[in-house]
Amino acid sequence: MNSEEIDFSRSEIEIFWDGILSREKATILSTFLSVTLAEQESCLKHLNRMAHEEGWHEEQRKSAQIALDVLNR
Repeated sequence: MNSEEIDFSRSEIEIFWDGILSREKATILSTFLSVTLAEQESCLKHLNRMAHEEGWHEEQRKSAQIALDVLNR
């Protein structure tokens, strides 16, 4: 890649959140278990904010709630 090209590869954080918000139980679980306990705790806190606080798009809220339902079983 030369200096004028833009790298459109997705970052690890984008891939992580795509997995968490995928609405697919197996993907949510495997993504969640791929990070440290501290990162899991941060993820759960963020999902709770997404699901319950104002300012998030309805589809984001739904995806966050599905992830919470999967992870809290």
